[in-house]
Amino acid sequence: MSTKKGSSGIKYFSEESTGFKIAPKTVLIMSLIYIGIVVLLHIYAKLGSSKPAKVEAPTDAPKPETPIPETVEPEAQ
Repeated sequence: MSTKKGSSGIKYFSEESTGFKIAPKTVLIMSLIYIGIVVLLHIYAKLGSSKPAKVEAPTDAPKPETPIPETVEPEAQ
């Protein structure tokens, strides 16, 4: 960061630099907007899930199996 004689303050941009040229104030504002959107989405997710998911507790005894009815095939003549 070279400064010329007689100039005051910090020089953020120079003609030799490449890439995006964004002022620090713009980056700060964009960061705050992003954080605000994330916070709002978290609040929306909390309010949107009014019914909690039901989780069944595992039991030691296995559930009884239901018998499958056997189908009777007609005899061929």
